[in-house]
Amino acid sequence: MAKTIKDTFLASLGVMQLTQEKAEQLAKKLIKKGALLKEKQDVFIKVLMERSKESKEEIEKKLKQTASDLIARGDIVEKKARKSKDELEKKLKEKIDKTVAELKVKGKQLQGKQEKVVQDLKESLRKKIGTDDTRIDARIDEKIQKLNAAIESDLAKMKKEISELKKMLKNK
Repeated sequence: MAKTIKDTFLASLGVMQLTQEKAEQLAKKLIKKGALLKEKQDVFIKVLMERSKESKEEIEKKLKQTASDLIARGDIVEKKARKSKDELEKKLKEKIDKTVAELKVKGKQLQGKQEKVVQDLKESLRKKIGTDDTRIDARIDEKIQKLNAAIESDLAKMKKEISELKKMLKNK
């Protein structure tokens, strides 16, 4: 009896989807138990089927609304993630630009110091040797040009890597 009442309750709420056959079986059980008159069987089945259909439509409507809400939330999360990513890329680009600018300043400072060291070295050698031989200057300048070429090569590689990083930031 408890199972029959439970089935009736669930069916009336529309929680379980009824088929015509299940509704008829339930009506027969209720008639057998004396909980339903045989004359009311058709009306009972019709009402159960209508409630089942209404409940099914209600559940579908709620599911569609929930799906729409989840999609909308997903869009919001995606927009926030995109915004965060864009902000991070912007900060990273700014950091790269700042670092490059600092490196340029330090490079110019080092170049000035290098030139001063070279001049001091030339003067020191001239004093030690006791001559104004320009061949010494030429040899020193040659060595410095080789060093500068290596430095320029390293700088070119760094510029290329920085450029590639910036491109990667733009493409992402």
